[in-house]
Amino acid sequence: GGCAQMQVCKAQQHHGAAMEGWRACAAPLRRLDAELKLLSAAHAASGESAQHVQACRETIERRARRLVPDISAHLFGSQAAGLETSTSDMDVVLLSPTRFLDSLLPERRSRETDKLAKADKVGFLYELARTLTPAPFARVKVIGDASVPIIKGTTGRGVCCDISVGSEGG
Repeated sequence: GGCAQMQVCKAQQHHGAAMEGWRACAAPLRRLDAELKLLSAAHAASGESAQHVQACRETIERRARRLVPDISAHLFGSQAAGLETSTSDMDVVLLSPTRFLDSLLPERRSRETDKLAKADKVGFLYELARTLTPAPFARVKVIGDASVPIIKGTTGRGVCCDISVGSEGG
């Protein structure tokens, strides 16, 4: 019994030492937690910023619908996840159930159809870009040669935005 009792005693000592280690860390961890909360609050997006982002998304959708009536604009990334900060950009994807060829079934896709789909998207992005200035964007630029073509824009309030075209189900 003495050997087992000695092991229990050593385990209690080890547990006690571990608890002392945690107690020594508790105060710095509480300070770190408080500092992170202050930092988060200082960089959080304002309600006004969220309204601006939503108004831009709605304007993008209205302008895009002049070109493709069944298209819809969706936020993604930090803005959609509720993780935006005061310096977050806005990521928008435009989706249409009837336009853009990359929604073809995989067995009907080919290098040629992928090339045509990209050309269709790039052409659409150039048309859309012409409608987005001077408002809500101060500047826009189409990046058509990227693997995912986008419109890069900056709103009059300085919010950066990337607009891409996807396809529902594709």
